[in-house]
Amino acid sequence: MQEQSFLSKNLTLVVGISLPLLLVLVFWIAMAVPRMTVEDPQYDLVLVSRYYGEAVRQLNGTIAFEIDDGMLYARFTVDPNYPVARGNIPAVAIPVPRLYYFDSAAGNLREIDVDLPDEPANGDILPVAELAGRTLIAETSAPDGYRFDNSYRGSRGFLFFFDGYRYGAKIEKDGRAEKIPAIDGNNYYASYEFIGWVERESP
Repeated sequence: MQEQSFLSKNLTLVVGISLPLLLVLVFWIAMAVPRMTVEDPQYDLVLVSRYYGEAVRQLNGTIAFEIDDGMLYARFTVDPNYPVARGNIPAVAIPVPRLYYFDSAAGNLREIDVDLPDEPANGDILPVAELAGRTLIAETSAPDGYRFDNSYRGSRGFLFFFDGYRYGAKIEKDGRAEKIPAIDGNNYYASYEFIGWVERESP
């Protein structure tokens, strides 16, 4: 009787304590079950970003990455709209996009070096040497069923104070998601573009 009396007198307090704990448990189960039942990703990912950061190389044209017969190439195209100030020196230069490799097993992101000549010619098609011998798959879904998602989602700050938007890149399958780290820790401006899947190298 004394216990029932306590519960009846303090029902609001009991609910206030129990409900958040229940929500945490439900959230944990929703995250844990797919991780336990969905197989690990078997493919890594190659991405490109237009977030340049500091001290990036610039050219008087654009770089487009493309896959041909499973090989990754960088195609250079001179932009005729950018005037030449003096000789072959462009008056306005365009930053070179940054290429990245996401290791889905380790959850690590690293930048891929794109070795370009000092003065590439218009139409030059250059292989990405670091990925030589690796076969890329351009389909949006990997053979193991994982898909790349680069949702642009809102973010709330403390309590309900809105603090802007964040990019949330990840690969996902059947409710399981593996987050891709932000470039230079920047969640607000650093978005990714999908290039292709890469089968993981044997250890």
